[in-house]
Amino acid sequence: MKVKEQNVPVLRFPGFEGKWEKTTIGQVANYENGKAHEKNIDESGEFIVVNSKFISTCGKVKKYTKQAYCPAHKEDILMVLSDVPNGRAIAKCFYVDSDNLYTVNQRICKITSCNAVSRLLFYVLNRNVYFLRFDDGVKQTNLRKDDVLSCKMLLPKDSEEQQKIAAFLTAVDSKIEQLNKKKALLEQYKKGMMQKLFSQEIRFKDEQGNEFPDWELKKLGELAIGGFSNGVFNDPQKVGTGYRLINVKDMYTGNIISVATLSRLNISEKEFAKNKVKHGDTFFTRSSLVKEGIAYSNVFLGKENDVTYDGHLIRMRLDLAAVNPIYLAYQLKTNQIRRQLVRRGKTTTMTTIGQQDVATVKIDLAPYEEQRKIADFLSSIDKKINLISTELNHARSFKKSLLQQMFV
Repeated sequence: MKVKEQNVPVLRFPGFEGKWEKTTIGQVANYENGKAHEKNIDESGEFIVVNSKFISTCGKVKKYTKQAYCPAHKEDILMVLSDVPNGRAIAKCFYVDSDNLYTVNQRICKITSCNAVSRLLFYVLNRNVYFLRFDDGVKQTNLRKDDVLSCKMLLPKDSEEQQKIAAFLTAVDSKIEQLNKKKALLEQYKKGMMQKLFSQEIRFKDEQGNEFPDWELKKLGELAIGGFSNGVFNDPQKVGTGYRLINVKDMYTGNIISVATLSRLNISEKEFAKNKVKHGDTFFTRSSLVKEGIAYSNVFLGKENDVTYDGHLIRMRLDLAAVNPIYLAYQLKTNQIRRQLVRRGKTTTMTTIGQQDVATVKIDLAPYEEQRKIADFLSSIDKKINLISTELNHARSFKKSLLQQMFV
């Protein structure tokens, strides 16, 4: 609290002293509202229309136009003025890096710095807590010009200190962007290799350099030595203690089911014994609000003896002597298998799938040793992706900490 009263940040570059100055957006920048471009969207246009979707997706979703009614210039800051209750786009900013490329849509404002380092101003404004307070969580948030111009802030008096802070944070952002690109490239590579491996465009050879035998067409039911079954009733009043529980959400987190993230459910020993999970058990979601989400799968590779599973899942107990569970986990996520599963879904208010529907899905099964090689190869890619994800999370946490300590 003392630091804030002194108007001095916790973390500061050496050589700079004195209090930061109190100011407002209106005192350091010019403001302009964007213009409507919706009637002039043209995918062959040379200008990118900066709208809420563009900013909220960090530029991934783009619309184009040939008419720039509100051109943005290099170093301008573009900010979202309108969002749904509890939305994550309100006051999110985009820093313009090029001239003659962007035009500003309505409900986006353009802020042009005239008395502060523009890049530093971007870091101060982006999702500033002052703007977030306008969101009451009930009705749509609409920031007005006066709301933006009245935003109070503290900035270093020395422009050199402003430049140093901005340059340092830009370097951190650059590192995060590099990691994002590296992760995206690896994910794209993995996707391409899965397609080639499971279509048999690429084949492994055995340890002597010989080709493996042909793959065999099998139904999933033929691979399930223990058959298929549904799990236990997930009573909300019994959650929190008891046996570890594999839930629907665990089908969507990671490449294998993590014991560390499992919830717990208090059920009887008799019920647990009937629904005990073993190493290699594979699970499918039984229902989905959208058809494409049906029968999403994941595999349990732990050796814990206290794990059960939710009744909203279908369990497939594999013949581990014939099927490598990691190999099958990857194959079940291919487009070919996903299409078969989705087609078997029955839609009323929700889409559901039964045990027999899953059992009739056909796959081309590789020889066991080739399964192992495919599983090891794809797992090695996933390990690299996970390492980058960890590094990326650390970089983001580091940036968040910097923002908290480098600004008053």
